[in-house]
Amino acid sequence: MMKRSISFLAVALMAGSALAQDHKPAPAKAGQPPATPAKPAKPDAAQPPMDPMMEAWMKAGQPGPEHARFKMMEGTWDCAVKMYDPSNPSAEPQESKAVMVNRLVLDGRFIHHDYKGDMMGMPFVGAGTFGFNNVSKKYEVTWTDSMSTCIMFTTGTYDEATKTYTMTGEIDNPMGGKSKMRELIKIVDNNKHIMEMFSTDPGKEECRCMVITYTRSTKPMSSVPADKH
Repeated sequence: MMKRSISFLAVALMAGSALAQDHKPAPAKAGQPPATPAKPAKPDAAQPPMDPMMEAWMKAGQPGPEHARFKMMEGTWDCAVKMYDPSNPSAEPQESKAVMVNRLVLDGRFIHHDYKGDMMGMPFVGAGTFGFNNVSKKYEVTWTDSMSTCIMFTTGTYDEATKTYTMTGEIDNPMGGKSKMRELIKIVDNNKHIMEMFSTDPGKEECRCMVITYTRSTKPMSSVPADKH
């Protein structure tokens, strides 16, 4: 149904564009007077109403204030990473460095993440997409990386008072069952934000597993190319 709706929208838009073009009269044949140009429609002529389905799709596809907020996250970010051991919460976290490049894509409708760093002493590469769904009124995030074969999908909300995104989701646990994930992204200012990740494994209590502090870098985005994966 969704594919049919999108196809209908594309065809309708193309048809409307064609009808909106100015039509020139065909050239007159030899010995005949030129054809009289058709009179333009009156400005107040009634226009056929837009199909409700096409109108709904067009409205749902327009960026809004939630998307405009993404501009703040655009750029290159230096990442200070802390990894916590769920089995020993009192232990000191493992610390590492990384770089995140956020690019606005599709006319500002989404942010694309490219992440490069280390994780538990090994090279780590990740990529994600962050957006706001006008229909569900939820923020939606996908994430993939070089240490997993799953696509993590989280949804959530933004609290203007605390300037915090709260995202939740779940992934299949290799030991069986599903692990719940919760992320808090706190916007400190235009040059800093902090992400805290919590996980709840089957039969266990929620624990903090990661904190990343993002500080705006002086490096241009072009100096950190998008990863080809």
